[in-house]
Order: sequence, then structure tokens, then C-alpha cells
Amino acid sequence: MRTMHDAIMIGIGTALNDNPQLNTRHLPALSGSKYHLPRPIILDSSLRLPLDCKLIQNYKEGRGRRPWVIGQVSENSDWVTRKQALEAAGARVIEVKGENGRISIPVLLTTLRTLGIRSLMVEGGAQVIRSFFAEANSVNTIIVTVAPTFVGNDGVGYGDDLVSTALPNMEPTRTELFGRDAVMTLKVIR
Repeated sequence: MRTMHDAIMIGIGTALNDNPQLNTRHLPALSGSKYHLPRPIILDSSLRLPLDCKLIQNYKEGRGRRPWVIGQVSENSDWVTRKQALEAAGARVIEVKGENGRISIPVLLTTLRTLGIRSLMVEGGAQVIRSFFAEANSVNTIIVTVAPTFVGNDGVGYGDDLVSTALPNMEPTRTELFGRDAVMTLKVIR
């Protein structure tokens, strides 16, 4: 699925917890060509992304695209220093408006569109996905992967107050099995 999008987005929580690569490394090799690599985008209003993370390392080693770090506009000297360090390490820091440490999703989407991003895959985490659900008209398609594993209390939820009335109306369009996982595609009905 990643190859079908211009960019993949995660939040800083996922970046810090998982240190993901957000690439297509598990796909079989193509003869004579390469897979489209999506742009990794990290929502990180305080610029906490580690300088030695896999996203930056992959870019430096030619195995990934330059990561974009989306930060909330700030004139704080620590933030400016951190921005310079991230850029020196190889990331591009894009400043967007926000409020109370939260980046505005509509402003973010407009900014990404002006930068050429037409298809965005929001991979997580829970807080980022919740933010997109909270903004009307920011989601077109939802793809849910269900693994046959019970996580219990250690799992990450979307919040106790995320109720069905706050979610968009959806209709299932496809369900497939991939190994033991079930993947469902839902289209948002407007």
C-alpha cells in the first residue's frame, strides 16, 4: 500500500517508540525498476525526532527519501536550535500553524498539497489518526488491519471519548486476508 501514496505520515510518538523506516523494504525485487518510495512525514510539533533515527539514516545512506518533520511555528531558541540540528542531519523541517502544541490538520493538508503531496497515507499512531477523524473531510478511505492477537491493557487505544457519532459514515468496499491478518477497506460517505 505504501507504494501507492506520495507520503506516509506518523506522529512523533510512533517515531520515538518504533523507530520505523516507512519504506518498501519487504517487497520482492523488481526486474529493471524500483518501487515508488513514499516521502516519510513526521508530525512533531516540538521537534523531538532523534538525529540518529532510521528515517534520517536511510536518507543519508540512499535507502529512503528525505524525511519531512512537521513542526509548530515557534521562535523559542531551543526549538530553533533543534530545527537547525534536524536540518543539518538531513531532515527538512516544515513549519505550520497550530495551537497548544497541536498542529492544525486543515493547515497541514493545505501545506502538503502546495508541496506536491496529493495522496497521504496516515499510518499512526492513535493520536494522529484520532486528529484526522476529528476534522471533517480530512479522510477519504480507511484501511484497517486486524491481527489475531489480543493486546490487552498494554495496547494503544484511540481514547475513551471517541464515539461513533464523531466518526464519518463509512461503507466497506473490500476485505482480504494476508496471512493471518484481515485487511478491510472502508470508503467515507459524504
